[in-house]
Amino acid sequence: ASEDETSCTCIRYNRKELVYLPTGETVTKSLPYKIVFHKAWKGKSIPLPLQYELIKQYFYAYKNVSPKRTKFGYDAGSLGGKNAEAAFKDLGTIYPFPPDGRSYAEIKAEMFGIVAEILQKDRSFAINEKGLKIDKNAAWGGIKASSQLRELKRQFEVMSKKDEKIKNDQFSSVAMAIHFLERRTPKVSHSKAMDFNFNRSFNQRTFPSAT
Repeated sequence: ASEDETSCTCIRYNRKELVYLPTGETVTKSLPYKIVFHKAWKGKSIPLPLQYELIKQYFYAYKNVSPKRTKFGYDAGSLGGKNAEAAFKDLGTIYPFPPDGRSYAEIKAEMFGIVAEILQKDRSFAINEKGLKIDKNAAWGGIKASSQLRELKRQFEVMSKKDEKIKNDQFSSVAMAIHFLERRTPKVSHSKAMDFNFNRSFNQRTFPSAT
């Protein structure tokens, strides 16, 4: 309920692709994570109880489609962490960030490392005929998102800058979700990288609505 943003994100992690081998056999390859929903607004622009209700609606929009795979996490280290815990307890099992027993500073540093690793997934370099270093795999990266998420892209671009005045609430919600996935879901091999180069541009895709 301030100048800071309330940000919520949904990431699909169980994405797979069927690959046909020359032998006639088929194998399943895991694809990168995909941001299927992302929304943010200034905290003071919407009354806090209404914010909670909106987030619950967004959550159930996906929970009703995939009851077993849809999990809810929230920022327990923020000023509104306790309020959020009370507001969302009726959703069932909810996961705080940081997890119980971990300090916020420790888990935040771990989160940054995990996000950096995911963003650089399957990246390699080659030297072209002019002696310049170029991306050997143009479609590197372990996560996908819509090209419409311009502010999120900007926040990813400045995420490593040591400036407390930089707004990073949207980045934080995505990063917390990535941290949750990497620490709690079965490890999969992202054997095919997709366009998600935050340092250049997002892949051109239309962002779906919540319903």
